[in-house]
Amino acid sequence: MRIACVMAGGRGDMDLLLHGFAMRAAARGLRLCGTVQVNSDCGAGRPCDMDVQVLPDGPVIRISQNLGRGARGCRLDPEALERAVAAAEARLSEGVDLVIVNKFGKHEAEGRGFRALIAEAVARDIPVLVGVNALNAPRLAEFVGGAPDRLAPTPEALDAWLASVGCAPALRLRGPGQSSNPGREMREDGVMSETENGITYRDAGVDIDAGNALVERIKPAAAATKRPGVMSGLGGFGGLFDLRAAGFTDPVLVAATDGVGTKLRIAIDTGLVEGVGIDLVAMCVNDLICQGAEPLFFLDYFATGRLEVETAARIVEGIARGCAASGCALIGGETAEMPGMYPPGDFDLAGFAVGAMERGADLPAGVAEGDVLLGLASDGVHSNGYSLVRRIVGLSGLDWTDPCPWGEGTLGAALLVPTRLYVRPVLAALGAGGIRGLAHVTGGGLTENLPRVLPEGLGVEIDLSAWDLPGVFRWLAATGGLAESELLKTFNAGIGMVAVVDPARADDIESALGEAGERVTRIGRVVAGIGVRYVGRLL
Repeated sequence: MRIACVMAGGRGDMDLLLHGFAMRAAARGLRLCGTVQVNSDCGAGRPCDMDVQVLPDGPVIRISQNLGRGARGCRLDPEALERAVAAAEARLSEGVDLVIVNKFGKHEAEGRGFRALIAEAVARDIPVLVGVNALNAPRLAEFVGGAPDRLAPTPEALDAWLASVGCAPALRLRGPGQSSNPGREMREDGVMSETENGITYRDAGVDIDAGNALVERIKPAAAATKRPGVMSGLGGFGGLFDLRAAGFTDPVLVAATDGVGTKLRIAIDTGLVEGVGIDLVAMCVNDLICQGAEPLFFLDYFATGRLEVETAARIVEGIARGCAASGCALIGGETAEMPGMYPPGDFDLAGFAVGAMERGADLPAGVAEGDVLLGLASDGVHSNGYSLVRRIVGLSGLDWTDPCPWGEGTLGAALLVPTRLYVRPVLAALGAGGIRGLAHVTGGGLTENLPRVLPEGLGVEIDLSAWDLPGVFRWLAATGGLAESELLKTFNAGIGMVAVVDPARADDIESALGEAGERVTRIGRVVAGIGVRYVGRLL
């Protein structure tokens, strides 16, 4: 009998442990059966939604009923549980190498749930790993007729057990005249020939057809971003761009790369993924204009465990909207489907932007004592500090679907407002002259980003009473008990971009930016000294 169990102390620890183990086993080519929990935030004080994935890549089924905030425990949905059980049993009938069941609980102890699946696997001498708590461990031992191997709750212990039971990808020897190489037969002349039963790339979790379908879906969106200089469309080995056709005579190239960070976690959990593509573009092109460069073209990198064409298309179409709003062409990208690398439904994004400026037009340039600081308002949190945001939301006990405490809509939607794109208004103001430096207020806030545009020996003085702190930051500060200094070095605090301008041109630049749709506030000045000095109060 090759059955083992694992118990973990912390809430959700066992779920994460078994999920990671399943992903590693699948990556080794093992045929899996059973279920793992793909969310692990159940517990008192939060809605209790228990989602399990039928292994290896079957449906995700919610098997608990949402009892609402403040509920204790979970009320199992019997019909949903039976669907999960039936799907797992169907997989077992196809032949598997390893069975994983996220929990041997009350239902299994009473003869229901996954009990029959476990019993059948044991009878077939298929290795079985189950999660169990202290209450049900004796019931599991009684069921299997002896204490199963109890494993330490570590990835190393689970992997060592897998090796000890001799679990390996099934490469079964065939009958006379057949090869042990799956999917190929030996002809009389000794040459291997393909058979219909061979393993494919899709069997390994990579669907090339889905990737091609995505490319076709997003081609119109990418084509809509075309601008002077673009020489190629999607589908080639590289994107081509002609700087001369874009109007440059002696250009200097400027490149920037960034991601969206843990804001993605909220987008994934809520399914509201359309805006993160704009975030991705904004985080790159807003940096480019701080150097004095005009964004020219953009490439994206989208990585996931299993490609869902509809979700990926909504994301890339958001990227295209961000590019179009910035005058930047989406000329290529990479879609990476990597089974075993990401939990179901998860993905990551990275972006790469290239811009150009005429030689000698780079910023910062000429920043001097007395220069005026113009603050351009942000559209919320933008794309930085979301690890802290998520921690504070957790402390609040709110769910993403709850009403937004400081505004309209849901909390999740309010926190997913895309990063503001400053490209067109700022480029127009740059052309009029008088801007000596630009600071994109991202991670590190005003405290860390403004010094990046200052020459040695100069600092800035910022009047915190010059603008009203937006409601989202007031709520975060109050709920998390944030000190004002912590808020200022983590979030943008309502100012997403700062222009350092010639005092003689400040009025004209402020008017030009305002006419272009920006909300502009004079927030301070350049002074002798080092770093950022604050006067007044935000909170």
